[in-house]
Amino acid sequence: NSAQDPCLYIFTQGTETAILSLHVDDMPLGYTSEELYKKILTALKANYEIVELGQPKRCLGIEFQFAADRITLRQEMYAEKILRTFGMHDCKPVDTPMETKWPEVPRNNETEALCTEPYKEAIGALLYLSICTRPDLANAVAILGRYGHNPCDRHWVAIKRVLRFLRGTANRGLVFSKSERLPSMGSSLVGYSDSSFADDCENRKSTSGYVFMLNDNIISWKSKLQSLVTLSTTEAEYVAMNEACREAIWLQGLIKSAGVKLESPTRLLGDNEGSLHLCRNIVFSGRNKHIEVKFNFVKQKIADGQVIVEWIPTDEMIADIMTKPLPRDK
Repeated sequence: NSAQDPCLYIFTQGTETAILSLHVDDMPLGYTSEELYKKILTALKANYEIVELGQPKRCLGIEFQFAADRITLRQEMYAEKILRTFGMHDCKPVDTPMETKWPEVPRNNETEALCTEPYKEAIGALLYLSICTRPDLANAVAILGRYGHNPCDRHWVAIKRVLRFLRGTANRGLVFSKSERLPSMGSSLVGYSDSSFADDCENRKSTSGYVFMLNDNIISWKSKLQSLVTLSTTEAEYVAMNEACREAIWLQGLIKSAGVKLESPTRLLGDNEGSLHLCRNIVFSGRNKHIEVKFNFVKQKIADGQVIVEWIPTDEMIADIMTKPLPRDK
């Protein structure tokens, strides 16, 4: 099994590969050789009671649609179930999951009326969507999830806006298209890293976000409140870059264990030049000596040749959607 994921099993036979992903009693199996598939199936049937269901249509609430040149993953039925559960199936859709300047309420606020609605249940349901097939919901769910222990009525209004956005976009999902790259070129793993500075109203922590693309197909994303208070935008971007770097190293191992050849190093893209200079510079100075040692991880990986950091314009920063609520045009 894979060293990166104990529930992922990779089988090879010559140049052929099969990958089995185990989740309780669900076992999707992908393969490049019919002979290898039958061999694995025979071995499994010798020890377990197996039911063959053919090409997957639904698994763990995710719907699969296969075409000649692409695979689409959606959770439309699950989204519809969420909307009906919370009485929002007939609501009017909106274009964005959150207002760009939504009225944040401190987590220990005592002047607002406490929410009596099933707030935690709604967050949990939306969280599963946001980590499986809906990266466009990740930041809104991350922000609203911070108030799960003490939500106010205003937070429930914000939850309903996310549900209204879901009403108009329930059929959205991830599309994986075939790459035009030659096998000899290797696959391209590219990460986008971004942050918003001191956006949490209570403790002034920043939000990190990253998105990873394998041959232009999105495979990993995250929106997360940083664990410490940073002193500048550059520091916040530097912390975010380190978090993205850790994900890049894990993804490299996972992809290579599946027999996929990767270009090396992985490109990490950021839109803050100061943080990129900090990533490349291994010399401590008075401005950055207070930064925790663990956040210098990216410097080591650059020195090792596993990643490179590059600047891109903010308008091309895909991970921007992971760090803040965006207006409709973005």
